[in-house]
This record gives sequence, structure tokens and C-alpha cells, in this order.
Amino acid sequence: MTPPEPINVPLGPSQPRQDREPAEPGTINVPLPPQPRAPEPEAEPTSPPWPIGLQATIDSGWVVNTGWEPENPNLGFYGSARRLFVPNGQLLLHLPSEHVSEHFSGTVDILLGPNAYVTQSSGMDGDFPFDLVQAFIAFQHSGFHLQFGKINTMVGAEVINVGDNPNITRSLCFYNCINFTDTGLRIGYGGDRADFTVGVVNGWDTVEMNNDTPSGFANLSLDLDPVTIAATFYVGPEQEDNNEDLRLLGDFVLNWQVSSAVALGVNYDEGAEQFDGAWSHWRGLNLYQSFQLGDVVQLVFREEYFEDSDGVRTDIPDMRVIGITGGLNFHLPEGFQLRLEGRHDHSLNDVNPFNGQAGWTTIGAQAVWRFAFRVVPCISRDRGHQLRQAEIYGQVVNAKICQGSGGQDNNLGVGGGLVGSDQFRADLGKLALGPELRSTHAEHL
Repeated sequence: MTPPEPINVPLGPSQPRQDREPAEPGTINVPLPPQPRAPEPEAEPTSPPWPIGLQATIDSGWVVNTGWEPENPNLGFYGSARRLFVPNGQLLLHLPSEHVSEHFSGTVDILLGPNAYVTQSSGMDGDFPFDLVQAFIAFQHSGFHLQFGKINTMVGAEVINVGDNPNITRSLCFYNCINFTDTGLRIGYGGDRADFTVGVVNGWDTVEMNNDTPSGFANLSLDLDPVTIAATFYVGPEQEDNNEDLRLLGDFVLNWQVSSAVALGVNYDEGAEQFDGAWSHWRGLNLYQSFQLGDVVQLVFREEYFEDSDGVRTDIPDMRVIGITGGLNFHLPEGFQLRLEGRHDHSLNDVNPFNGQAGWTTIGAQAVWRFAFRVVPCISRDRGHQLRQAEIYGQVVNAKICQGSGGQDNNLGVGGGLVGSDQFRADLGKLALGPELRSTHAEHL
């Protein structure tokens, strides 16, 4: 008799073939109980290859004064004396060094709106309200730092970005004493308490050189907590096709964080320029006070003196002006600010530089929204990994942050901030601009 064929019970698709014993002749194969499987190790979130930190500032406001003229040089970026809700925007992109290489980083800073007409450099000026304020690469290693490209100036207490200044309008000295940007090379060495930087640049606010000789500067910055000090000296020919007549500038900035709620600042500038060998002079002095009244309200004051004895900076000879500005700032959640300001400027002689008047009064209101976040353009192995990376790198942060010196933080995902190139300036970054303000470096170069 022929032996019967073995009866095989089909296994379900969920039961692997290796989970059953081999069939014996004359026996019935049955499924074995499911065997436990070791859990797959969870993928560790890794740093994305190209995270880009973004900081954006959007502002709009209304400014009017008692001596209106179409182009008023004393109203800060609100150059026309009667502007109603004119929007401006600034976008700063920063590629941190830890995600490019150990030592390199890069920054691009773009300004859109009417303010761009004020900051445009020679060689990049045009009829469109756009300005590439900064575009530079940076290298740092063991205290040594190098920057190359178009970079914010290291002089002065006030800065281009609206959110980094306590006042709506800028001082006369911001427009007439100093430059806005440099294009060239900076090299320096520093630590936690001191930094020394030298630079070779194309000139004041000049992308394309207008003569055959570059300008140079040297900067020394000290962090003597709670006091910061910065001193800068510029020298070089700035006139077109003129390599002989020099322009000189000495800039000094001191900030004192008296307490968590009170901060004081001083900025003094002294400048001179040759014209056919003869020297012309200008100078300016600004005093700043900031008082934090609780978590939301901030009271700010600025007193200023500006002198252009030979009219080299304003085309108004023997100009000597004083000004006082007071403001009330409201720091709201999610990076919003509301500002109110009153200002009065007055001539100290009979020159009457304010549209034929000895002085005028300015009032203004402004809304500012600042936010920062990190973009992570990466490809992950699974959707869960993508979500975990978003949780780690993608938080929106409160953007009450400030350009300035004294900080080490660059954690954009947990409340840090982006700054431009002027991280070694002793500027208004030390003032108590908000309840959650802290000074930050883009990189501790």
C-alpha cells in the first residue's frame, strides 16, 4: 500500500516560514505561536545637513513734524516727514558654522522698503527699494576670526535693523557721523572679555572702489561686565579719483547695565576730512537711557548734539544742533512691539537748518513684528524622524533679541537670536530693550 501524503496546513502571511518546524512524513504541520521580535532601535535624531537660521523684522508706522518738508534728513528712516503705514521688512539668513564645517559660517541680510534707499551703498544703489545690507562669510578658530564680504559697520551705537534700536527715529549722528556698511576683509583675535579687529575695506558705504586706495580701521572692544566699551579708528581716502585727501573718524561707545531694569549708554564721534589739503570737521554726542517698567513697558530717552562746522556732512556750514527724544515701548507676546515717540530738535545758532526754522517737533507711532526660526531642508528616513527633527530644530522663538556684544548663545531653536557682523560692537545690545532680551553673537568668532 502506498503511504499517505503528508497534509500541510497553509500558514498565514503573517507567520514567517522559519517559525515552523520542517514537515515530517505522515505528520500534519501546524502554525507555531507568534514569536516575539526584538524592537527596532529608534533612529537617533541627527543634526540636519543644512539648517538655515532666519530672522525677520517687519515694521510700519506714522511720523509727522511741525516743519514738514518732502525729504527731511532728521527723521531717521521715515525720511519723508508725513508717512502713514509705510511697510519695511528685513530678512537675515545665517548658516551656523557647526553645520557647514567646524569653523565656517555665512550670513545674508536683505532690506526691503523705503528704508533701503537710505542704506544702499555706492555701486549697489538703484531705483528699486531693495538693499543687500550684508553678504559675508566668516571663519573662526581658537579666538582668531576672519570675515569677508559686505558687513555692517563696527562704529556707532545705533544699527540699521529697526528692532535693535529703542527709538523709532535715528539720531543725526547715525546719518551724518558714521558709515552704514563696509565691503572688504576683517581679521581679529579675541576672547570672552576683549577683542581686537582690523579691516581693509573699499571705503564708506562703497561696494565698488571710487579710487585706487582702500580704507582701513582698527577696533578694540572690552566686556567689563556690567560695562562694555568699544573704540574704533577709521582712515582712508573717500573722494572719487582722489588718493591724497584723507577722511578720519574716531568712534567711542560705552554701555552700562546698571541693573536688570536700568541701562545707560554713551556714543561719541569725531571726524575730519581733507579737501585740497585743508581739514573740515564734524562731531556728535549721544546719550541713552532705558528703564524697564515691568514685563511689558519700557521708557527710553536719547539726548544728542551734532556739529558740522564746515558743512562737509550736511552742506549746512556752522550747523550746531541739539535734540531730545522720548519714547514708550510695549513689548508684546510673539515678538510684537508697539512704540510711541516724541522728539524735538533745535539749532544753537541762527543757521535755522530745519526747513528755515530754528527747530521742530516730531511725533510718531510704530508697530514692529520680529520673529526667528530655523529652516531644515533635509531628507529623513521616515516621517516620524522628520517630525522629531522638526520638534528639535523647528521651534518658533520669541524674537525680542538684539545685535550687540556680550553673549555666547546661538541656539536658534530655543530662544537664541541672529545678529549681523557687528557682534563685537559695544552698542545698544547691552541696553534693557525688553523683558526677555539678551545679547547674542551670530558666532563667537
